[in-house]
Amino acid sequence: MRFVRYISIFGAIIFAGCATFGQTSPSQDRARWDRQCTRGSGDACASLFGAQTFGYGGEIAPEDAFWATKRACELGVPRSCFEAGVIEKERSLFSEAVAHFERGCLLQDSNSCGAFGIALAQGSGVDTDIVRAEPLLHEACLNGFGEACGILSSLLWDQQRLEEAFSFADLGCRYNDGFSCDRVGVQRTIGSGTEIAENAAFASFIAAHEANTFGAASHLAIMYYHGIGTPIDLDRALELFDEGRIQNDPSAYLGSGIILRSQENPDALQAFSQACELGLLEGCFEQAIEELRNNETQSAMNTLNGLCIDEENPQACRMLGDLSFNQQNNTNASRYYETACELNDSVACYRHGVILSIIGDLENAATQLAQACELGEINACYERGLMDQFQMINTNDPTSWFTRACSDGHERGCQWIQ
Repeated sequence: MRFVRYISIFGAIIFAGCATFGQTSPSQDRARWDRQCTRGSGDACASLFGAQTFGYGGEIAPEDAFWATKRACELGVPRSCFEAGVIEKERSLFSEAVAHFERGCLLQDSNSCGAFGIALAQGSGVDTDIVRAEPLLHEACLNGFGEACGILSSLLWDQQRLEEAFSFADLGCRYNDGFSCDRVGVQRTIGSGTEIAENAAFASFIAAHEANTFGAASHLAIMYYHGIGTPIDLDRALELFDEGRIQNDPSAYLGSGIILRSQENPDALQAFSQACELGLLEGCFEQAIEELRNNETQSAMNTLNGLCIDEENPQACRMLGDLSFNQQNNTNASRYYETACELNDSVACYRHGVILSIIGDLENAATQLAQACELGEINACYERGLMDQFQMINTNDPTSWFTRACSDGHERGCQWIQ
């Protein structure tokens, strides 16, 4: 967790300000702070936390240190609230962490405000509240809390405030926050909120990777794979994807699978399968494609069926329709195309209409072709016009269908209008 480094920083500050080196021994200092803390001195509790955390004047005592910093927070020491919250977040005590971050923020501790803002933004231990989170993150970022900058950048990105998102990510990166550097790299690569700057993007991903930021290894691998900001180096890309796999990054499994496939390495299927298991839809599709390449049609259909039924993914349903049609199973093909059509897949609506025409269900075929046309499939507009032109059903003038097809560049549609 990125918060941990602040404990060491604050602990060192406590020592520098409170220890009376050369006048009393470390053990005496620690004993005095213990007594004063028990009597209600917040500063003494804060110093005791530092001593117990770093082993000054005695053994390292994490649980005693945890008690001391919570006690210091209760007694009004702002930085101690932040330290208590960090420890609780490390222990997955999210609600307790939020309570300490909020108290520290009320006591005007900038890092506590930033941590409270992050919790609000992520819904960690508290209900998500972007409106409350944004000003807290903004202030903390301007006060040097790099992680707050990165989270704020992410919020602004989601709101399409792209230039602001880049500005805060860039500031966070200057504060050595790896997540912020990673966001800077993404925006500089695609030219979103800033100009495309491939070399600078590559440098940002390097900084993010050096900070061991989740996802940065995969982003850096992509740069090597495509030769963006650096010469193409597939071996280095694969090494970085392997690093990402250690972090359980689904994109890393997908990327390594693509490289392994290009090398005709059978391990590609396993990589795609792992990406799919981690919830990356592209990984599931690539798994199905790889299974088809291996002539494992039924396995591919099982993979796609999970996406179609469980995820309601129209592309997967359409692919199942295509596979069923190729197997001359019009019943299954019609069912899958209909499901994809209900999910507004224009191509599936068109193909379903074609199958219905083949089996003689012209009324429903006309309905499916009309829907496909409305969704932008120009071939469906043309085919629907033909049904009217040749009076295959009791309908109206075909001109409107041919006109729509022609306006989208369908030459034969234009010919019927002429």
